[in-house]
Amino acid sequence: MISLLATGLPAYAVQTAIVGVDKAIVYSDVEMTSPIGYVRGGRQLRVGSKPRRGGAILPIVVAGRIAYIRTKDVAISNDPSALGQQPQGPILREHQIPLPMGEIKDDLSENNFLVLNLGQYFGSGDLNDLNEGLGVENSAITSLTAMFEHRPVIHNYSWDIGMGYYTMSNEVYDFRTLTLEGNFYYSIIKTAFLDFQVYGGLTLSGDIRLSSVELGREERGAMWGHQLGVAAKMASRQKWGFVLKGGIKTFKPNNIGDLKTSFTENESVSTIQGINLSVGVAYKF
Repeated sequence: MISLLATGLPAYAVQTAIVGVDKAIVYSDVEMTSPIGYVRGGRQLRVGSKPRRGGAILPIVVAGRIAYIRTKDVAISNDPSALGQQPQGPILREHQIPLPMGEIKDDLSENNFLVLNLGQYFGSGDLNDLNEGLGVENSAITSLTAMFEHRPVIHNYSWDIGMGYYTMSNEVYDFRTLTLEGNFYYSIIKTAFLDFQVYGGLTLSGDIRLSSVELGREERGAMWGHQLGVAAKMASRQKWGFVLKGGIKTFKPNNIGDLKTSFTENESVSTIQGINLSVGVAYKF
């Protein structure tokens, strides 16, 4: 039970509002990064008359301290045209009245995003050795990932899972693989617009290929891998947002015999490691 106190707002600065959404989240900070509970739709409460953050939020008082609620989540009751419903709960007046607030829980049906990333994977390790043995120029691997990402409002972490496609071609052979990937992110800087995170994850593939039309050969195998890096997510709570990522990705084919190439006699591909840089777009659904 959390009590909302109207006494923390001066009388001349107070107005009555009705919650017009199912659950209006209450935040402890103007950046709206720390939710402390929610008020159900139809409740009447006292809010300050001076919006903050360009009109995006209004102050209220929670347990004797100033908190904030989104302006779009309430309708000011002294404007008849703004009222979308009649009050269904207790009215907060100039003294302390308990008002039930729900505990914020992570709902998997909310705060979900589809994130598409296009990047360049500057592979090294055995792939570079193979290229040197074949006398071909090293080139970056193109990466394309489609990820389902869940971003809880109340936690400093998020996670994603999805598919990736990696491909590279040169004058001698083609490299490609289809992957299943997952990452765990932890926010170290989090504002209403920017979420700067560190992350780590795993990659699996049942089909990694080196093929050459010229030599008439194709070597196939399975692979696992891991990645570590940083991510910057812009407009991270909006309908559309952007993502920048950079990290070190490692591929480790687990069947070296199958991927041992006869393109050269001495070279095999057992580790591919390098820097993966990508840019992406996020859509909230």
